[in-house]
Amino acid sequence: MSLAFLTPLFLAGVGLLVAPWIIHHIRRPEREPMRFSSLMFIPDVQKEVIERRRLQHILLMLLRMLMLALLAFAFARPILKSAAAIVPFEDRARHVILIDNSYSMGTLDWLDRAKVEALDILATVGTDAAVGVVAFAERPVVLSAVDSAADATTTSLERARTAINGIESTQETTEFLPAMQRAQEMLLQTAEEENVSLTVHIISDFQKAGMPRRADGWKLSPRVQFNPVEIGESAAPNVSIQDLGITVDSQGRLRLRAKIKNWVDATTRACAVALITGDETAESKSVDVPPGNAARVMFELPVEDTRQLFGWLQLDDDALNVDNRRYFAWSAPPKVPTLILSELQQETRWPGAWLIQKALPTGADASWTVERCGQSDLPAKLSAPNPPRLIIAAGLNGLTNDTAQQLLDFVESGGKLLLALGADLEPDAANRLLLNALGVTSDGLMYEDISAYRYSVLEWVDLDHPIFIPFRGAQFNNFTQIKFFNHHTLRITDDTRATPLSRFGSERAIESPPAMTETTFGEGRAIVWSFGTDLIWTDLPKSPRFVPLLHETLAHLADLNDVRTVWTVGNNVNNDTSVAVSGELQPDATNAPAKWSDDGRFTQAGLVTWTNDATPDRVEAVNVDSHESDGTRISTGEFELRMCAAPDLRRVAGVARTSEEAELLQTDEGKEFGHFLIVALLLSLLLETAYTRYLSQ
Repeated sequence: MSLAFLTPLFLAGVGLLVAPWIIHHIRRPEREPMRFSSLMFIPDVQKEVIERRRLQHILLMLLRMLMLALLAFAFARPILKSAAAIVPFEDRARHVILIDNSYSMGTLDWLDRAKVEALDILATVGTDAAVGVVAFAERPVVLSAVDSAADATTTSLERARTAINGIESTQETTEFLPAMQRAQEMLLQTAEEENVSLTVHIISDFQKAGMPRRADGWKLSPRVQFNPVEIGESAAPNVSIQDLGITVDSQGRLRLRAKIKNWVDATTRACAVALITGDETAESKSVDVPPGNAARVMFELPVEDTRQLFGWLQLDDDALNVDNRRYFAWSAPPKVPTLILSELQQETRWPGAWLIQKALPTGADASWTVERCGQSDLPAKLSAPNPPRLIIAAGLNGLTNDTAQQLLDFVESGGKLLLALGADLEPDAANRLLLNALGVTSDGLMYEDISAYRYSVLEWVDLDHPIFIPFRGAQFNNFTQIKFFNHHTLRITDDTRATPLSRFGSERAIESPPAMTETTFGEGRAIVWSFGTDLIWTDLPKSPRFVPLLHETLAHLADLNDVRTVWTVGNNVNNDTSVAVSGELQPDATNAPAKWSDDGRFTQAGLVTWTNDATPDRVEAVNVDSHESDGTRISTGEFELRMCAAPDLRRVAGVARTSEEAELLQTDEGKEFGHFLIVALLLSLLLETAYTRYLSQ
């Protein structure tokens, strides 16, 4: 057993021990004052006096020196070491080689160099080693298992060599965590014995974008050794198209705006950007992109009478070509026939139905065709050749049994309803005619009369619901400033069909009453607002949140949010709700078709077409994830620190192949006891304080 220090540089603090000795030595001795008569008649005589000074309070000085010594030794982190027993390994070791084949590895010849490094590892592991090969990008793919006992015709090294030579680059992004977890799982499943050497080799460009977005606590087992191999240079020249947005201006022209990013900090790049539609170059522009920065480029196309327009933007070739192309597909927005059901309210200056109608756009790019009618015209509207798919019921003065039944039949047959309960709808009539069938009940109005100084506010909003997703940011998620001067006190009676989306703060009710409730009835859905939208009941229409909230509510009811036009390589179409109504997936007829695997995951960027007998074909774009273009790297040391647990040093010593290597790897088990010195330092400080007070008395 021996004593060692983890941070021995702090032992230099021992030199400070001389400070208490110096302070106590130069301190003048204490003298008692002596009373004497006047010195007026005594002449001044200059006389040199040599005074011997003796150390005072030696015990106090020693205490202070002890405190400094304890402080220096504690920071030096002393450790008692004892010889550690080395765990011997069997001759047959097990290895997993992880090879990054994300699209950033397609830079220059990086993937070929990664294969050479993997083959070099095979040449050093020994003929008896069992080796597995995993290619990984967004997800790991096992190409060769560690122990394939079923295949006796080839050795493990031969299978690994064949797998390495067959690896090809993908268009997916890098995800290190699933690959590391899969490698550890493969090793631990095939090595139940304790005395088996386990090693993970990872060959990658170590992009920082591939690290886990959030720390989940997982780290590579200390039983598994880790060997990183870095490929390529971080300063490889690369310019990419980062994003592409499409809008329609007031003249009906299609505007394509793209961001071109120069990832190299050295020079400004002059890039030629080509717009390609219908397999032909429609327009080309040149843009200068500053080093490490981005520039914008815009194209304009006439929409004319076409309902769809698709193509891609193309950059000149560079070191990484995969991100030089960005696909787009635009379809004219679907027009949802929408009916505002409301009676005219002559006595109200700004009725709620009028405010709702003014909040809905009616332009060429609007998603709704809006009409307004009273209860008497509702049967004719529902039986028209193009009946409404969405009804907004607001301002229902004198709701009749026939109108209520027509609304329920409309929802039950698959229609969508937004019901705003205002002052014009009595609670008893609302319950009997509509609300009870929808799974909610009104217990009456919150206030008997309306006062500008008494109001309710929203205390809870379900920000995970689709209609509130745009309000998730800290700047928009505060709804407490909206005042509700009166509202219906709703209560959910059937929680299997009705779900609250927001709640009021209430001191009168045991449970806060819901402000917005989503409910199902038959094949349709309804969202019930327990408040009217006129300015007498609420100032919500004055709030900047009113228009986006109304639009998101209607888009959710009409299923407009489920229609996707842009996919990313790696997305699984089988997990998307819009696929159920989109029809059969076919490659586009252009020379840029996307590809997907048997399990429905997109594997190559391009254009796809959804075919459906009931609706026109719809073209959609599939692009690579632009985050992979960022060449910022993480060092192998930081990667190991974040992804790997501290290694078992006894096993590291056991894996040495030569006697000299084993001697270098020999280590000791140690126990740090610096914290005990900290405790002793605190006790010494208390003792020094007490002794100083004693001397002062």
